[in-house]
Amino acid sequence: MSGLSDRTIDIKCPTCGRTTKRSTAWVNNNTIFTCACGRETKLDSPEFQADVAKEEAEFREREQTIKNVGR
Repeated sequence: MSGLSDRTIDIKCPTCGRTTKRSTAWVNNNTIFTCACGRETKLDSPEFQADVAKEEAEFREREQTIKNVGR
């Protein structure tokens, strides 16, 4: 099973609405994402970090559920 750093996160541009996938490792190592339309998204903003934390918690919950099924 892959770890959190192998997961991808959708970064949705507030300007054009385009969604771009980036690995959590990439997101953790960068502070700004620039969409193809030129809009910059601050990856270290509290709002974006809250979204990332929510996705990571959901991933951990699904991973635990899968582990428990095998018991």
